[in-house]
Amino acid sequence: MPGLYQPSFFPLTIRFFILGAFLGLFYDVFRIRRIASFLHSEGAPSKRQNGIGRFLNKICLLETPVIFIEDLLFWTASAVAVILANYVLCRGIVRFYTIVCAVAGFTAYYFTVGKLTVKFAKVIISFIRKMICLIFGYTLRPILALFEKIYLLLRAKIAKAKAISYSKKA
Repeated sequence: MPGLYQPSFFPLTIRFFILGAFLGLFYDVFRIRRIASFLHSEGAPSKRQNGIGRFLNKICLLETPVIFIEDLLFWTASAVAVILANYVLCRGIVRFYTIVCAVAGFTAYYFTVGKLTVKFAKVIISFIRKMICLIFGYTLRPILALFEKIYLLLRAKIAKAKAISYSKKA
C-alpha cells in the first residue's frame, strides 16, 4: 500500500542489535561498581572474624538493596529505550523482532566485550586498591607508630602516678 510506512527489516535489526549492545555497556557500569564495592572484594564471610570483618559484612548487607535498585533502574531504562526506539524507528509499532534483536545485542555484548571489560576493570580496580594500601601504609604506619609510643608512655606515667597515690594513702 502506498500510504503505509514499512521500515526495512535489515536496518532495523542492526539498529536494535546495536541498541542492545549499548544497553550491555550501560549494565557494565553497574557491574563494575559492584566489583569495586566491598561486596565482591572480601569473599565469603567466616565465623571467626575480627571487628573489621563483621563491619564489612554489615556493609555487604546494606549493599543488597542498592543492587536491587540498580537492577530495577537498568530494566526500566532498557524497557524505555526499546519502546522509544520502536516509537522513533517504527512509528510507534512495537515489533517483536526488534525486541529479540535488542536482547541478542545485549547477550552478544555481555558474553564477548562485556567479559573483557569486566576482566580489565578487575585489574584496574585491584591496582588502584594496592596503590591506595601502599600509600596509606607508608603514610599512616609512622603516624600510628608515633601514637602507639605516646599511648604507651602516657599509660606508664598514669600507672606510676596511681602507684604513688596508693602508696601515700597507705
